[in-house]
Amino acid sequence: MTDTNSPVLEKKDSVLRMPQAGRGRGMTVGQGEALRRPGPVNSGGDASRAKTIVESILKIKSPDDLQLQDLASEIKSTMNDEEELKWFVEELCTQGLSERNCAPVAAKLFGLIAQHHAGESKIRTLLLRRVQSEYAKKDDLAVSDWSHFVTSALFLGEVFYHVKSEQNTPFKVLAAPVLKYLEMIIEPNLNKDDNKNIDDDMIVVSRQILLNGAVLHEAVPSGVLEVVQSVTKILCLCQLNTATRLNLLAALAEMWPILDTNNDIRTQHALLATSIGVSLDI
Repeated sequence: MTDTNSPVLEKKDSVLRMPQAGRGRGMTVGQGEALRRPGPVNSGGDASRAKTIVESILKIKSPDDLQLQDLASEIKSTMNDEEELKWFVEELCTQGLSERNCAPVAAKLFGLIAQHHAGESKIRTLLLRRVQSEYAKKDDLAVSDWSHFVTSALFLGEVFYHVKSEQNTPFKVLAAPVLKYLEMIIEPNLNKDDNKNIDDDMIVVSRQILLNGAVLHEAVPSGVLEVVQSVTKILCLCQLNTATRLNLLAALAEMWPILDTNNDIRTQHALLATSIGVSLDI
């Protein structure tokens, strides 16, 4: 019997267990009961209370807002009905996956309450199942709804940063999916000169590098090197606004020293120059 209080995602190999072909990194798809879409909470739960808590979370603009601590305490002390808990997690995930401003706030709240459970359902397990099902749709979303796709990438990165195991460590099984999302965001921006979404896209990329870059490097060093090289190319070649450039510079300034583990940063510098067609005097 499956332990419903343990994470659904388990790192069995680096191959994405999905029917789509491709070289992308991914997470394995576990088995579990699909969560229903948000709807009325069954008898025993309090639909109005759960809805009010979600509405309060949506009003918060920053993951550093102390109100999140109060809401986390309220959830842990009052939300003890399993159906109510499932509705709450599904609804808050839906908001975090579709609203760019909500993603960091929702992920921080989930980090504070990840261990809370009702019946056989633990918040962390429900959350990981939800982001897993969203990740499985990434290729279709990238074609049909780019904005939603980028927001999904942001939400997964925020969950990776905020939600920890019982040992207070990141779920490194999520590292490869986070990197795959970043690669998919970066690629079209390298190949288009007139991408109107480039600033919004690269703000998301720079935030994820700043939050998760070091941990991602521990898990998948070669993937992080590719991402950092691509971001450096975008900084050099693309038209960006000042705020985006500053964010990318901050992210790169943090990552290049981490990547220089073999003292070959000058070699990487030269290879990058060659790849973008410039000669260096230094």
